[in-house]
Amino acid sequence: MRPFFAGASVFSNAFGSRSRLHQPTLSGSSLRRSVSRDWVVAVAETMDEDRAQSLKYRLDNEQALLSRASERFLFGWDVFGRNRIYDEQTVRDMNVTDGQWIITIGQFGLVGFLLQFGLLALPVIERQR
Repeated sequence: MRPFFAGASVFSNAFGSRSRLHQPTLSGSSLRRSVSRDWVVAVAETMDEDRAQSLKYRLDNEQALLSRASERFLFGWDVFGRNRIYDEQTVRDMNVTDGQWIITIGQFGLVGFLLQFGLLALPVIERQR
């Protein structure tokens, strides 16, 4: 699948799964091919095993939330918790969000993500002119 928004490569092949979003930190086709999630966790394990488990937990949570966000990728799920993943039996929230970007994509989709983070990038872009 070709990226929907090629500039940020937000919609693309995510860690081998088709038609899902992926983390902006691992976006870009050349970076994505050379850096895998498992490799990043393996490098973290060489430094501290507890931190590596924490990183893996975070990446797994983000991947699950991105999978959910990809179901309504253009405008998102809105602000009433519909972007979250719940246990069907206990109705307990199953994920932890620790980044504004994943919250924004889940709630407001690609449009909201580009509006929020695009506005933050405007001064940098303007400065380059």
